[in-house]
Amino acid sequence: MAPCLLMELIKGISEKMKHLLIIIFVLLTGCATTKTTELLVESKALDVSIHDAASQGNINAIKAHIANGTDLNSIDESGWTPLHWATSKVHNKAAKLLITEGADVNIVNKDGLAPLDYAENELFGVLIDNGAKSGAQLKPDGK
Repeated sequence: MAPCLLMELIKGISEKMKHLLIIIFVLLTGCATTKTTELLVESKALDVSIHDAASQGNINAIKAHIANGTDLNSIDESGWTPLHWATSKVHNKAAKLLITEGADVNIVNKDGLAPLDYAENELFGVLIDNGAKSGAQLKPDGK
C-alpha cells in the first residue's frame, strides 16, 4: 500500500488513531520509508494548534499546518493570529515563515494591536518591508 493511499484511508479518523495506524503500517510492511516517517511526523505536528506552534517557534508544526491548508490568519480566543504569537515571543524564523506563506501582517487583535506592535529588532524591519502597520495606524482604516 502506497503512503499516499494510507493517508487517504485515515483522513477521517482521530489523530491518535492515525498515529496508531501509521505505526501498524510500518510494522506490517517491515520498513519505515522516508515518506511514511514524514507522514507520521506531520500527523504528530498537527496535534499542536498553529497558534501554539507559532508561540513555541515550532517550525515543523507550522510547516505541517501550511501543508495541511490551515488558515494562517485564524484568530484564537484572545483575538491573536499565529503571527501575533510568533512576533510577541520573538520567534523570528516562525514569523518570517508565516509572512512568506501569506499571513496577513495587518490583523489587529482584541487589544487593538497588530503584529508590528510586538516586533523587535530585525522582525520589525521584515514586517515594515511587507506592508505592516501598527494597530494605531490601522484603527482609522476600520481593520
